[in-house]
Amino acid sequence: MMLLKTNDRKVKYRLALAFVASAALIPSANACYVVNVHNDSDEAITAVWGAGGCAGVYEDKINLEFMCEHKDITAGGRDDYNYNWGTTAPTLTLVYKDGGSGYNYREFHYHNDAFREVQPVALPETVPHCGMYFTVHFTQDMLN
Repeated sequence: MMLLKTNDRKVKYRLALAFVASAALIPSANACYVVNVHNDSDEAITAVWGAGGCAGVYEDKINLEFMCEHKDITAGGRDDYNYNWGTTAPTLTLVYKDGGSGYNYREFHYHNDAFREVQPVALPETVPHCGMYFTVHFTQDMLN
């Protein structure tokens, strides 16, 4: 096995940064906590689960970064996402038609032991430990 030998500090620094960055982006295979969405409305919605540690980008109806998963949920349907261990600052964005040709969305963050609707500029907290299960209800009133 050949090891890289260098006295160049810039090279060592870049290699260390590359290693740390790649380790941070590798998702764990273990599910840690679950966020379930119940669509209690009469319209189909799209759920977009995001978090630090996820590298996806959602650009279908609105633009979102740090996407872990997205799923279309029919009226009256439900679906969930199992966040991996190590993800931070989880978010849930529910996307729906605005009555015209565009889309609106509602954003939920983990805060005080639940996923709560927030203003998009709010910063999410990190779920404190694994084994937690959360449910978010999207209601007919939210369409108005």
